[in-house]
Amino acid sequence: MACLLGGLWSFDFRKREYALLKPYLERVGVELIVVPARQMRINPLHVPKYTDPRNYASVLADGLVGVLDLPAKSARLLHLIILELYRQFSVLDGSQNYPTLFDVREAAAADKGAHAESRRALVTSLNPILASLHEVLRYRFAWTSEDLANLHLAFDFSGITDIEQNLLLNALLLREFRSRLDRGLSNPKMDLLVVCDEAARLCSRGDSSVADLIGAIRGTGIGLDLSVQSADLTRSILSNTPNKFLGRCASANDYDTIGAAMGLTTDQRRWLTTNLVPGMFVGCLGQGRTLRRPFLFRVPDLRFNSRNGLDQSTRNHVSNLFPKNQNPFE
Repeated sequence: MACLLGGLWSFDFRKREYALLKPYLERVGVELIVVPARQMRINPLHVPKYTDPRNYASVLADGLVGVLDLPAKSARLLHLIILELYRQFSVLDGSQNYPTLFDVREAAAADKGAHAESRRALVTSLNPILASLHEVLRYRFAWTSEDLANLHLAFDFSGITDIEQNLLLNALLLREFRSRLDRGLSNPKMDLLVVCDEAARLCSRGDSSVADLIGAIRGTGIGLDLSVQSADLTRSILSNTPNKFLGRCASANDYDTIGAAMGLTTDQRRWLTTNLVPGMFVGCLGQGRTLRRPFLFRVPDLRFNSRNGLDQSTRNHVSNLFPKNQNPFE
C-alpha cells in the first residue's frame, strides 16, 4: 500500500519494527526515511495551515493537559498563556515567529497571580521534557505537518520517555488532523496512512484531543492503523473505525468488548477464547457485502528473508485449521 500513497507515518515506540521495512519498501520504489526522535524539529505551538490561532490555542491547551497529565484546572491557565504568547509574538496578526514550550514555561513561572497548583504543575512537568528534548523543541518555525504528509517516515521514539513520546506524537497528529478539518476537505482520495503500534496512548479512555479528532477526520484523506493490547478504548474509537481485527487476547473482557463491536455472537466470542493462536485473526470490514460479516484469516509468518517471508504452504490457509463443522465462522 505504501507505494500507492503520498505519505506514510509509522511510529515505533519500543521495538523499532517499522524501520526494518526500509530495504523492502525500496524494492517497490518507496524511500522510507527513519527519523530518530532526537533529530526531529517540532514546535507544538506552530499553528497549522488554514487554522485560526485562537481556535488552535484552545485545542492545544486541552491536548497538553492530557499529555502532561496536568490537573484539569491547568487547561484554563495554559490556554491563557498560549493566547498571550501568540499576541506577544504577533501570531494573531499572521506572524510565523511562533513561541515555543520554553516560552510557555517561562510565562507560567513568571505569572505569580495564577492558580498556584496549576502553575507549579505546569512548570514541574515541562522542566524535564525541555531539558531532555532541548534540541527538538527549540525551533520557532519547525517542521510542518503539511510537508511531512508527503513523505514516507518511520519515527523511532524508542529512546525517549513515555511522556516525551506522547508529546511528539500528539504534536504531529493534532496539527495534521486540525489542518485538514479546517481546510474543509470532503472525501478526497486517501493520501496519508498513519500506522501506530501500541496506540493505547491515543485510544484509551480519558481526555485526549487527538482521540476526539479521530471521529471527525473521516473523509479527510487520512487512514489510521491503530494497534492496541487491550479493549480500554474510547467509545469514539470503536464507533469510527470501520475495519476491525481481533487477535489472541489475555482477557475475556477484551474478546467481549471488541467482539461485540464487530458483531460477533456469544458462541463466536466463546470459541475465540480457546482457539485463536498467534498469527490467526478474526476480521470485519466496513465495506463489501460479504466481508462486513466476521471472517477468520491467518497471517503467514513474515520472516524478512530472500523469499520475502511469504510461506505459501497449505498449513497457513484457514480452511485447514479447523475440524469440519466446528468452525463457528463458516
